[in-house]
Amino acid sequence: MGVKRSSAVLARERLWHPAQRLPLGNVNRDGVSVPEVRRRVEAMMERVRTSTRSTHQVAGYTYDSADIWWMHSQLAGVMGRALRRPYGEPEQEIPRGSGPAGCERPALC
Repeated sequence: MGVKRSSAVLARERLWHPAQRLPLGNVNRDGVSVPEVRRRVEAMMERVRTSTRSTHQVAGYTYDSADIWWMHSQLAGVMGRALRRPYGEPEQEIPRGSGPAGCERPALC
């Protein structure tokens, strides 16, 4: 029998995944900038509000109108300036160069 997770925890995790792909640049350890994510979602909302159905491509992922509406409504309730990871940091960092010769990211080689 699995552990029950509250809907708030699941919503936070569901918001984190697309939000980390929206800002330009990498996500730092402090989390994702909420004002930056809001700006990007609001820009997508302009198109969503004026169309029957729209999709957005972000970092190889496709988000449709329902996803954008959902993110917009969830961001309205976010307090603070950063979205934090819904889970802890990795316990160990994979050292560079520990994979096959010339491979900088062993997990991908």
